[in-house]
Amino acid sequence: MSKLLFERNMFQKLLDLFYTAKSNDNADQFISKIKYTNPELADAFGEMDKAIVSRQLKLKASLERSGLDTSKIDDFLKKYYNKF
Repeated sequence: MSKLLFERNMFQKLLDLFYTAKSNDNADQFISKIKYTNPELADAFGEMDKAIVSRQLKLKASLERSGLDTSKIDDFLKKYYNKF
């Protein structure tokens, strides 16, 4: 149990660091630093990053078709991905 909790905590810290880097436009530097020590983890962060953008854009399009508010998604994409 404690090992699982430790792993979850470490993963959460990595995600926090990643999104802090994203909000400061340093995500590429973050990923390249990880790539130096663990290329597989860096690739996973890169793929996760692409998947998040893809899913958020699909959700936004779906909400727009339904006439629902997309301001939260717009804020997220603007803050972390400079998409709007």
